[in-house]
Amino acid sequence: MRFAGLPHNPPLTRAIVSGLLGRLPLVMMMLSLVLLVRGLGHPYWVVGITTGCLVCGTALAAPFLGRLADRVGAVPVLVVSTLGAGSGLLVIAAIPERLGPAGLAALAFVVGASEPPVNAVLRASIPRLAGDDGLQGVYAVEAALQEVLFVVGPPLVALIVLVSSPRVALATCGVVLIVSVAWFTVVVRPHVAPGRPRTGPSVLSSRGLRLLVGTFGLIGIMFGAIDISTVASLDVHGHRDLAGLALGVWAVGSLVTGVLVARRLRVPAWRRLPWLLGLMAALTAPLILLQAEPVLLFGGLLLQGCCIAASLGTVFELVPSVATEEGLTEAFAWTSSFILAGFAVGAAVSGTLTELGGAGAGFALATAAPLAATLLARAVSSEARPAVAVA
Repeated sequence: MRFAGLPHNPPLTRAIVSGLLGRLPLVMMMLSLVLLVRGLGHPYWVVGITTGCLVCGTALAAPFLGRLADRVGAVPVLVVSTLGAGSGLLVIAAIPERLGPAGLAALAFVVGASEPPVNAVLRASIPRLAGDDGLQGVYAVEAALQEVLFVVGPPLVALIVLVSSPRVALATCGVVLIVSVAWFTVVVRPHVAPGRPRTGPSVLSSRGLRLLVGTFGLIGIMFGAIDISTVASLDVHGHRDLAGLALGVWAVGSLVTGVLVARRLRVPAWRRLPWLLGLMAALTAPLILLQAEPVLLFGGLLLQGCCIAASLGTVFELVPSVATEEGLTEAFAWTSSFILAGFAVGAAVSGTLTELGGAGAGFALATAAPLAATLLARAVSSEARPAVAVA
């Protein structure tokens, strides 16, 4: 198998494919949890807090797991965290009614904190697998291909719920997580950096990395707000069962445009980032009005998704230029941590805004976040440009 934009490199291809499968249940479990909690009769503020706790657990633990992977090696961290997250999902699926709102939130936090660092391990391994010459193309393709997960994952959840229940969907996530990350671990094991003690300052001592993770946090707020607001909008119109399909359509725009960017766009990453985020804000604003009609909402989500993979791939390209090799896994973990923390904030705040002012209020939050991120992106450009130019 060979992807457009990637060099002929079987180990790299296997690592990306296994990494995608390892992340599929992580994409599925968010929507499964939303539908499960809502199906139990809880209001949207409980949905927002529960999903926020899930993502918040991941956001808080991800840098620790990334640093641990740099120090003791990625394999033991992947094995232990996978067993913890998979077991937690199976418990929630087995006894959701007995947990209550507080129990659901607490256990969701534990699952999030145990989430295996597949993203960080894969992206930290890419420079060793691809070499410096192909680095830009590889990150762009990987960022585009991850959108396959958002095309496949939500509709798959919708299908499982249609033929069974949200409880079965969440249990499926737990089983698939354990199996798929086990395969990823076997594939990536020969290519991860060996564990080694690290001295010196934290990776966040780099101002460029701090700006990048802040940008990711604002993008995460947008993701969380759109996710919750989309479900709420369709629920109002009596089409909550179409939420998975709507989120899948959202990802299609990102996938298609991301592949085109990976193959054709050669503008330097530091120059790309500000205008991509500005375009993201401009394409999000119409959702405030389009959510009033489900068909128009689908079209708006498709268009809004067009700049997601390109923006994420651009940030990934910039990370190695502002982080040291011995701290690269932790650096990528921080980017995941901030985007998830932003998602948690976006989900919780948009859940509250939706209760007070409808889905349009949640989409307004989603518009403001990438607009604010353009300010950080301009500062990122001034930090990353010299590093890229020297390289």
